Amino acid sequence: MTPNKKGFLNYKWDSLWFKLFGASYLEQRAKVFSIIEVAYSRPDRHYHNLDHIANVLESMPGNLDRQALVELAVWFHDIIYNPKKTDNEELSAKSFEGCFRGILPDDSISRVKDMIMC
Repeated sequence: MTPNKKGFLNYKWDSLWFKLFGASYLEQRAKVFSIIEVAYSRPDRHYHNLDHIANVLESMPGNLDRQALVELAVWFHDIIYNPKKTDNEELSAKSFEGCFRGILPDDSISRVKDMIMC
């Protein structure tokens, strides 16, 4: 990953977090980003990696309905990935829920989980 893409991802994550929570839950912001970074940086990630997340975020239009929720789904859609398993999306949705339960409204969590499962 190039430094430019790394900077882009940090910017997108911080922008998304502040859009959703303002200056609240800053410790959680760093913790969740670390979880994302570790998961997508594993050496066995050849396609479903941070470059993939950056490419998806770069190609997204900026005027989607529920933009912030769509962006959350992008960050988590392949956080769990094992090519030999068939429950990656379900586990990714559960991972998302574990990170955001108690800080996002339940209806928002359900919407993002549904997007991850698509």
